[in-house]
Amino acid sequence: MFNVNINEKLAEVIGVIIGDGCISDYKPKLRTRVYRVLLLTGAWETDVKYYEELVQPTIQKFFGINGRLYHRKDDNTIYYWINNEAVATWFVNLGLPIGLKVNKVEIPSQIINEIKLAVACVRGIFNTDGCVFRRYSKIYKGHKKHYSNYAVVEFKIKSEKLLYQI
Repeated sequence: MFNVNINEKLAEVIGVIIGDGCISDYKPKLRTRVYRVLLLTGAWETDVKYYEELVQPTIQKFFGINGRLYHRKDDNTIYYWINNEAVATWFVNLGLPIGLKVNKVEIPSQIINEIKLAVACVRGIFNTDGCVFRRYSKIYKGHKKHYSNYAVVEFKIKSEKLLYQI
């Protein structure tokens, strides 16, 4: 197995996996073996540079594999596919779930307990499931408040435990 000390870059990649990643066990047709893979997806237009400059090089540095980075043109997404059971299992042993993540995913204790790593992980989660927007409202009869210049940071996450950690 891998002897990996988590640094800020790897913590950020773990945040990306928490947000837009999936660890799956699957059995291809005509095969007898079950495979474990890690797949990350993002928007091609906004995420390709992030995957090329941070995600893929970080996985290469810590685990010695490149994975497969490709453009899925039918839905204009970027896929980063790691077909390496040992790497996927390392992330599972860290605490990331296999299969559906809703209400199971959380920031691993090795990360949440160290502030620099926690901030980096949240940065990865924000990159996938967060946004900043300006809150405003129109003035109309009976409306008690008018917001004209408020910035809102939003995470679109179903897991209450993950939201609490953030």
